[in-house]
Amino acid sequence: MLSRLIGPDRLRDLAGVIIFSVLSLAMVNKAYIAPQPIDQPDRVAGNLAKVEPLIRTIKGKDETRSIRLIIEGDTRGYLIHPAIYAEYFDADGFASNVPVGTPIELEVRAERLPVIFSLRANGKTYVDKEWVRAHLSGRLMFLRIAAIAPVAVTLVCLISLLRRRSEKASA
Repeated sequence: MLSRLIGPDRLRDLAGVIIFSVLSLAMVNKAYIAPQPIDQPDRVAGNLAKVEPLIRTIKGKDETRSIRLIIEGDTRGYLIHPAIYAEYFDADGFASNVPVGTPIELEVRAERLPVIFSLRANGKTYVDKEWVRAHLSGRLMFLRIAAIAPVAVTLVCLISLLRRRSEKASA
């Protein structure tokens, strides 16, 4: 019925404006306005109960990609991001200096998978928040660039809608 009133082309453009403007608002909010998870971490402290290696087997060869830390009295396992584990984390130093039962302090992502942003034990930092921030900066840059695309599509739909309106008015 609405397509009879305004025409199918204008209806398509109007739908594009509505859909892409909502998508634009959501993506711009996530990329530019809302604080990033690394800036609002959960702080967790407790005694180390268990260290679980996360092993990946490729062509029969086992490779430790990361570790999951379990804290006494906590049901979640805290994961070191595989890229941080590979590039920065001193696994041998951690294994020798931080036995089970050692008090540790963590800053972790508050929602979804609890990834470790910062790890300290026995006065030594094993995962630094700035290492993680540097790793995540590429993803954030991609998110910020990708947030611009729906804004552009919204503008194209809006210009097309306004052009059709002005063509109908002049005809």
